[in-house]
Amino acid sequence: MKRLVLLSALALSGLGLANAQWSSDPGENLQLNNESFYSFETELLSDGSWYLYYNRPDGSIDTIVPYLQRYDKDGNALWAEPLEISRNVTMSWTKVMDCMTIDQDDNAIIVTQDLRHGPESYTAYKISPDGESLWPEGVDLHNGNYPGGCAALNMTQIADGSYIFAWLEYTNDDANTGVIRMQRVSAEGEILWGEGKLLQEENTPMTYPYVLDAGNNEFLLVYAYGASQQLQVRKMDFDGNDVWAQPTTAFDAVSSSIPLWTFLEVIPADGGVLIATYEGDPNFPYIAYVKNDGTHAFAEGSAGLRLGYSEWLAWGIKLVFDEENQAIYATWRESDYNQQYYQIVTQKVSLDGELLWDPNGIAITPFLPRPVSYYDAELGPKGSLFVTFMEQYDVDGNGLGSNDHVNVLASLQDADGSFMWTDTTVTLSNRPSVKYNTEALPLSNNQWIVVWDGASSIDSMNTRYLYAQNVTIDGILGGGMANETNEESLASNRVSVFQVYPNPVRESATLVIENGSNPVQISIELLDIRGTAITKVYDGTLPSGKTEIGWTRPAGLAQGLYIMRCVIGRQVYYIKVMLQ
Repeated sequence: MKRLVLLSALALSGLGLANAQWSSDPGENLQLNNESFYSFETELLSDGSWYLYYNRPDGSIDTIVPYLQRYDKDGNALWAEPLEISRNVTMSWTKVMDCMTIDQDDNAIIVTQDLRHGPESYTAYKISPDGESLWPEGVDLHNGNYPGGCAALNMTQIADGSYIFAWLEYTNDDANTGVIRMQRVSAEGEILWGEGKLLQEENTPMTYPYVLDAGNNEFLLVYAYGASQQLQVRKMDFDGNDVWAQPTTAFDAVSSSIPLWTFLEVIPADGGVLIATYEGDPNFPYIAYVKNDGTHAFAEGSAGLRLGYSEWLAWGIKLVFDEENQAIYATWRESDYNQQYYQIVTQKVSLDGELLWDPNGIAITPFLPRPVSYYDAELGPKGSLFVTFMEQYDVDGNGLGSNDHVNVLASLQDADGSFMWTDTTVTLSNRPSVKYNTEALPLSNNQWIVVWDGASSIDSMNTRYLYAQNVTIDGILGGGMANETNEESLASNRVSVFQVYPNPVRESATLVIENGSNPVQISIELLDIRGTAITKVYDGTLPSGKTEIGWTRPAGLAQGLYIMRCVIGRQVYYIKVMLQ
């Protein structure tokens, strides 16, 4: 078999990448490259190593070149140089149309879009874990049938080892005129569906497809249908025929001026599919669950189950499915109506649609006047939830600006939503720079690995590299191994209630706390909306069982929104309190 051409321009030894080790200092993260790039993706292999796929411009041939590198669990590059996947001429905007997935044998399946076979055509490559190209010339997914435009490709592998690809085809430079084409490719790279299976209806656009393995050599196809962007789900067999008598409507409509594929979340769950979006006026977070038989799991059906009932705007939902414990986790961003105050919120949902945490969700951060963004979520041990996100800071005291410093943070919540790390969040990177985008790899070897892109410094806005950092289940950066006591504590922490009533508060209130574990130290403070401590509410020992703590509002404290922070052992809770 023919090997890929190796990239010679990147000298790994110059960065010390060949023998890298994770840093324990959040100010010194692992730098993965030293060349400009456009976009990236990551995938975890079964042994805890991981792929990094990215593309970058090559001025010598006026095109965008895709690369692949594999790293071990300690952050060491396993190939002497990144693999150069293709040097075929591209359109500049196709940088956002490439994608990668991983198959059941840890091969990387990479699809690039170039001009070799026709305008915007797709070509698939298969790379083994040792860096060998198993489809060295690439597979032309169009098989000679080239349309005017293609976008939004998605792919999956089914039980027999073959791969299903689906993408949007459109005419007149208008995605709203789209049809969906599907192609099946064998494990050996043989085209199985000729020119592909075409799904279309006259005068009715079908756009933004997602494909998911449904077991038994069947797959699910999710797509937007019609001008209202109704979300439909079809179950199809390995010949591309419908299994269900008719499609299932997952959501009646999704109305947004933002392209659907930029914020829709679609993941598999028990042979069915979970779909999350924000909808309404204002934006509220919703989820639908279409089961393997095509029925809705939630009573709300195609109207969607609302995930949180706060009054704030919701943006961009991330979903995690806990197969072992049969639960769904959702993470999203909230802002006020002026989009000046932000927070990251999480929720846990049963498979029959019960909200298992607070009806408003649990806020990871206080509601503060600084942006939080670029977040991702993965499962932890014993049904816990790991979330990583970015938060912007005012470094010069002159107010937030577009080029201000950004930190990368992470939190860990147990199955009850309690925070597992002493400081609620752990800082993964505080190196002074602007940062963008973040991806978290699934838990492996008692650690998560987080990858992001960012400027080399606060003064070098146009020089962006890729960085990575690990964090163990104990919240430790670097080589420190997680101990078993923290994993055991994930099942033993049972502080299930922290409430304040009445709320809004006029003169006094009662704090109610239920502690299912042993007596533990507790500290409660009142913060203003910027997170500054105003007054101590309580400090002492919390006994087992239900405790009520009386609180009298301090004289002279102005009306408005405040935050009550309660630190109970290793857990931290926040509650919004309105003073009248």
